[in-house]
Amino acid sequence: MMLVCAIAIYFSVLGVGALEIDECTGMSKAMRRIKCKKVSKNELPEDWDIRDMKEKMYQNFSSVVQDQYTDLPYPPFSMSDMVREKNYYALAPDSYTRPIFYQHTNSLNILNHYLYKGQQMFDENFSVLAAGGGTGNSVSFLAEQLRDSSSSLTYVDLSKASMDIAKFRVQIRGLDNVKWVQNKIENIPELDLGKFDYIESTGVLHHLPNPDQGLEVLAQSLKESGAVNMMVYGTFGRTGTYQVQDLAKLINEDVTEKKDEVANILKVLESMIETFTEKSVARRLGPAFGEKLGEGSATATCNPGLIKHKRSMDRHLSRMLTYNKSPADLYDSFCHKQDRSYTVPQLYSFVRKAGLEIVKFSDMRDSVKLDLKHLVVEPEMKSKLMDFDLEHQEAIAELIDGTLHNHNVFLSKRKDTSASLDDNDMIPYIYGNPDGFKEQLAPVGSQKKSWSVQTSYWHRLSPYLGIFNFTVKMTDEVLQVLDQLYNNENKTLGEILNEISKKTDTPRIDIENDFKRFFLDVEHLNIILLRGRRTQDIKKKVG
Repeated sequence: MMLVCAIAIYFSVLGVGALEIDECTGMSKAMRRIKCKKVSKNELPEDWDIRDMKEKMYQNFSSVVQDQYTDLPYPPFSMSDMVREKNYYALAPDSYTRPIFYQHTNSLNILNHYLYKGQQMFDENFSVLAAGGGTGNSVSFLAEQLRDSSSSLTYVDLSKASMDIAKFRVQIRGLDNVKWVQNKIENIPELDLGKFDYIESTGVLHHLPNPDQGLEVLAQSLKESGAVNMMVYGTFGRTGTYQVQDLAKLINEDVTEKKDEVANILKVLESMIETFTEKSVARRLGPAFGEKLGEGSATATCNPGLIKHKRSMDRHLSRMLTYNKSPADLYDSFCHKQDRSYTVPQLYSFVRKAGLEIVKFSDMRDSVKLDLKHLVVEPEMKSKLMDFDLEHQEAIAELIDGTLHNHNVFLSKRKDTSASLDDNDMIPYIYGNPDGFKEQLAPVGSQKKSWSVQTSYWHRLSPYLGIFNFTVKMTDEVLQVLDQLYNNENKTLGEILNEISKKTDTPRIDIENDFKRFFLDVEHLNIILLRGRRTQDIKKKVG
């Protein structure tokens, strides 16, 4: 095992002695002395400096991780991927306004609604930091959306190999609005980069030797009115992944070549195809192959809305693990040498320690899973659980569901950052190109004053998010509000309510209350977003 070998050499140079496997979460005795703090003074050489040792250990971790992402740039981006993107931007007539891929949680529309009260113009020198930008998924998507603005983007990553790929991807999009910095997140305070309005760091901090330090650095780099988009691993949903990681450590002891490490773990998994099947362990082993979220009949999950949309029970575990995965994916999943995860309570503590607040769980699938009303719990018990504060509800939901492998969250230094319908000067608009959505909400048969609708929705811009089932109570006035949103995207809520009230002779307050209830029912779907009157229409930038 590469890290163990490195640490063994390191401690042997210091004269600590050979590594002996001991308890304390399976760590070697030498590692345990540092990380578990189980050490007595008489065990230490007289010249042992604990702080110095920790610093050198962190440097060692960082070096191993840097080597990994130099040899295996991440996220994986192959030559065929490069050719596909190059052809798209050279040949597609609408590539200027329609990025080749879409990132829901980095959409300017979503960011504006949840992080800037709908008032952000994404101009006037709006500044973005891609912290741990990898091969450029996020920085290229953000740069495309900010193409025609005076905004600036800064990319920071420790891997030159990853940065070179990201640079090329930005160049083939005809963009020059990114500053490139090869360095570590921990060194950002020394780089004089200034403070940022938006920081994106997904899948990065959990690989740092000291994630707390990393998030504190990002918080210090954030403007008071700024926001962070962060993703770190979730503990319970990665239970099976960590079991395979432990298996990889056992079979790869003394193996130093990354390709051999990956080959070894695949051979072991393939040898167990008769008993080690998806049906037995896959529920907690990572992302589902398509999910259907919201409301539905119960399946083999505690969440009735979490239904396997693409059945794969006949797929052996080894094939599921390797399905459409590159060596970089496999190594990052099962052979990574620096990897930690968080439960919901640990996540809140991690964020607050850096002086930040969680605005919301940004992935729509996560927000559904963490909402108790979507889980299979008897009504009486559910009512009692709903009496807990939001953090406790989310912690309970995480344990009941057990499938959250990532925590995608929006963070801010402020608590109140989302746009609200309480401000009638906000402009509500339909987002995500939900074809047929309004038609699904129309009454069936004779016209009624109110009716309930059970229907499904999928986000056309982000089909990977899966299908969402939901139930809403409709009224004719709510349907008229939706007609207004489809036909005119520049009217404020107040203007819409006044017009419908006058037309239908219905009290304005009744229409407003009905629409607010409808909005809350579908808010997790991000179908209707809000923006201020003075903000530019950013919808066209992301299709």
